[in-house]
Amino acid sequence: MVVIADKHPFMTMKKDIAEEILLKYKNGEANAEEQSQVERWLLYGADEELDLSDKELLDDLVSLRERMGFSKSKQRSLRSLRSPRSYVLWKGIAAAVAVLLTVALGIILYPKKIRYNEPQLAIDKPAATNSARLALSNGTEIELDKVVGKIAKESGIEITNDQDGNLVYNLTGHGDIKHDPLAFNTIKTPRGGHYRLILPDGSKVWLNAESSLRFPVSFSGTTRRVELKGEGYFEVSKSRKKFEVATGNISVEVLGTHFNINAYDNAEQHTVSLLEGRVNVRQGKFNRILKPGEQALLTEVGHEINVRTDIDTEAVTAWKNGVFQFNNTELKDIMHELERWYDVDVNENNIPRKKFNGTISRDVKLSEVLAMIELTSNLHFKIEGRSIIMK
Repeated sequence: MVVIADKHPFMTMKKDIAEEILLKYKNGEANAEEQSQVERWLLYGADEELDLSDKELLDDLVSLRERMGFSKSKQRSLRSLRSPRSYVLWKGIAAAVAVLLTVALGIILYPKKIRYNEPQLAIDKPAATNSARLALSNGTEIELDKVVGKIAKESGIEITNDQDGNLVYNLTGHGDIKHDPLAFNTIKTPRGGHYRLILPDGSKVWLNAESSLRFPVSFSGTTRRVELKGEGYFEVSKSRKKFEVATGNISVEVLGTHFNINAYDNAEQHTVSLLEGRVNVRQGKFNRILKPGEQALLTEVGHEINVRTDIDTEAVTAWKNGVFQFNNTELKDIMHELERWYDVDVNENNIPRKKFNGTISRDVKLSEVLAMIELTSNLHFKIEGRSIIMK
């Protein structure tokens, strides 16, 4: 069962004792019980909710919260949900989720003065960057994060990497087009990388970490066909030519629409999520037509395609907007996402069955994300080189 605290811990403590605990906490001298006590005050927003007569004490708590990064513009949230085993939630966590993460942020920002069970780091890992490798049809490979401007010209298409980190394919003139059916380019993002490109027909594609897209330099014939591995978000330009995305044994066919495909090799199931328009999803002998807000769930070949309705499309596309967003997400799936985004490895056999909800910026370092998870669970992490070790 879920246990909820119904009484504010600050209300039963005398002012002088509270001051002493706050001072010890700020100086890194608080024991585990005292650390937990102060963090509960911060989670409950005691400085705002309690009518205490001593202004100095209130000011002290406000100062501590500000020092620990309580900025409304940087609020993030992550709260542990009930796992398969019973799990304890404080009412303050449910009522002040945004505050919870700024506590965790403060732990990272001031590690010398706040002795909490923060992840033990041999080396921290920065967030993913705008990086990818482009393979041209002639075999030339280009590291896109190292070049800006015109890269090449193939089949009458000018290939440019702009200052915003977009790979753009521009038609230079109808008379200059040479439709070469063998002219394919492939863009690959590494672990710890992501990229955005604009195809020759104007369609936009966002590639998540550890993903690739193979596509023709110019779309000839009656079909615009590309091949995806990993995860990509597509905004397909309208055309009479059908647009097809192939990923493994799955095919997604559209004319003009917005959709997301998640098809990583280590995923138990692949998904196709539709935001606008209509798509036809095929796998083997089965096919389903999706409407906006629906998601196709695909497992092994030979199995029917299941469809979820009324999905949270913001959560599905959060990755392309620079956010981790978890909705009742298994910790195993979260760790796989961290593996790709931060280029680390996790021992899957040690991952407990827990679920989480919340939103976290993808711009923070790995240690911050792990500290947030630690703060809302009984988990502890250690980073050794490129490995995350759970303790």
